[in-house]
Amino acid sequence: MEKRKQKRIRARILVKIDGKSGILNDCSEVGLQVSTNSLPAKKHVDIIFSFDGQEIFLKGIIQWIRKRYSLQNNFQIGCSLENPPAVYFSFLKSQ
Repeated sequence: MEKRKQKRIRARILVKIDGKSGILNDCSEVGLQVSTNSLPAKKHVDIIFSFDGQEIFLKGIIQWIRKRYSLQNNFQIGCSLENPPAVYFSFLKSQ
């Protein structure tokens, strides 16, 4: 199995992905994974979450989607990030 180039950091943080609620499951310097009950309408998405009293705004590109069947249907979405801001890297270092 091929190893990832970037270390993944586990997180359980509420996010908004294109205005819909979701949960950030894990993240790295180049991408992240979000669980949500509704799929975004487009491939390029806006992701927003709060950290240390400030909002972090990210631009993402959906790379893959998995449907999960559990107590409620939801989707896991893998996104690559476009030019994440410096505050995002501060968030990663704090985790």
